Amino acid sequence: LMINVGKLINIKSHLCGRKGSRQVHITGPIDVEGHKGRDERYYALDFARVFPPTAGKGVRRTYLYKVFRPEFVKRYHVPLSSDAFSPFSQWDPEKAVHEAEVMEATNHLLLTTIPTFSRWLDQHVYTLNLEERLSTFCEIVHREGINIRYLGLVRTHVK
Repeated sequence: LMINVGKLINIKSHLCGRKGSRQVHITGPIDVEGHKGRDERYYALDFARVFPPTAGKGVRRTYLYKVFRPEFVKRYHVPLSSDAFSPFSQWDPEKAVHEAEVMEATNHLLLTTIPTFSRWLDQHVYTLNLEERLSTFCEIVHREGINIRYLGLVRTHVK
C-alpha cells in the first residue's frame, strides 16, 4: 500500500533499521503507523513526516518540521526519501544519495521555483483584484510548492 502511495506522491523507498539487526525497505517515514481496525478496515497514522525535510541550515535539528510542500515533492523530477537527514536512516548505505537528492531539491526550490514564481507574481500582481490577492495568496504560494516560511525570499525576488 505505501509503495503505491509513494509513487503517487513521489516518495522513494529506503532502508531503515539498526545495523546488525533486521533492516527493511519502507516507503515513507519510519514512524508512520498502519493498523487494522476492529471493523476490519486498515488505518494509517502519523503522517507528519511523509514529506522530506528541506536541506537548510541546521537540518539535522529541523528535519521533523521544516519539510517540503506536497505540491513541490509531487512535481519534482526525482522521488525523495522521507527520512533524509533523520537519525532513522543512519544505517542506510544509500543515505548520502538520499541526502544529496534532498539537497538538490532544496536548491531547485530556492534557486529555480521561488525566482520563477516571483517573476510570475511581478507579471500578474495587478491583474488580480485586491480581494482575491489577499484571500488566495497563500493558496497560490502553496500551489507552486513554496512554504509560507519562504515569503521573505519571494519578496527579495519581486520588483
